Amino acid sequence: MGTLLMQAGVRPEEGFDLQNLTNPDKVQAVHQAYVDAGANIIETNTFGANRIKLADYNASDKAKEINIAAVKIAKLAAGDKAYVCGSIGPLGKLLHPYGAVNFDEAYEAFAEQARALSAGGADILCIETISDLQEMRAAIIAAKQNTKLPIISSMTYDENQRTVYGTPPEVHSVVAQA
Repeated sequence: MGTLLMQAGVRPEEGFDLQNLTNPDKVQAVHQAYVDAGANIIETNTFGANRIKLADYNASDKAKEINIAAVKIAKLAAGDKAYVCGSIGPLGKLLHPYGAVNFDEAYEAFAEQARALSAGGADILCIETISDLQEMRAAIIAAKQNTKLPIISSMTYDENQRTVYGTPPEVHSVVAQA
């Protein structure tokens, strides 16, 4: 999404998630290209649309609005040809003890985003590219407790098949099933 929005003239410092409010036509055009290419599932433009990450753009208070708008834009492109998957990416800040964000703050940010994606009409949620197992745990618990949507989750691993914190994929599997 980000790469294609940049090709459409959006600069990263403008915030890709903010484009759901400021340039919905550009976002919809990206979705439409995927649908026209035969995609059965398209992801919302919400990878960084949580209140903690949105603080980088002074837009924490717009998390709900951005996520709902993103689903509506994706739904317009999807029509009856594709499902809409609500994208939930990492917070962009480290969790305690490595950073200042505690588990409850992470949970609340993910819960707010999951509720908004569900309210907007997402068919499924994808919690993706998270590298901290506790952050993934917060996201999965928040999504499960605040929506009835199915969840896909993925973490990032290095060439040694470990997260940057040393966690192997088997542990992610256990957390995702809990």
